[in-house]
Amino acid sequence: MTLTIRPAVREDAPVLTRLTMRVLRAHADAYPWRFKALHPDNPAVTAWYESMLDSPLNPIAIAFDGDMPVGYAACSLHMALDHPLVFGSTSLVIEQISVEQAYEGKGVGRRLLEWALDVAHERKAQRVQLVVHDFNTRAIAFYERHGFERLSHTMVKLL
Repeated sequence: MTLTIRPAVREDAPVLTRLTMRVLRAHADAYPWRFKALHPDNPAVTAWYESMLDSPLNPIAIAFDGDMPVGYAACSLHMALDHPLVFGSTSLVIEQISVEQAYEGKGVGRRLLEWALDVAHERKAQRVQLVVHDFNTRAIAFYERHGFERLSHTMVKLL
């Protein structure tokens, strides 16, 4: 495997759309009341990625094995203002990391996470944060192995 990672550009939006479907499907299966089960050719998803890629506040990278895309990391930068209750800070939020199933366990996710951490350092973020849903035990274990700790627990009651 010859793994390379490069920043995504607007023209990569269809690739990101295809790569996100596996993760989206798992989330839609677990929480159908929250996540949409979308078709891989959905133009709305591609347009959403294009709009994300238009902003420097949304760094996204694609991992390639040769010239085949095998995973991606989508992030966003969040700036919180200082106020009497909390300190102001900049956070890099990992919105999504997804690796094609055939490439799981081969270091692709680790390399994408390293890319995100490098971006956080470059952008002078004070922390990197993310949300992992409870059903996604493999992702929880992955992030914990890489030094992430649980900060809070979101609770929901459907009405």
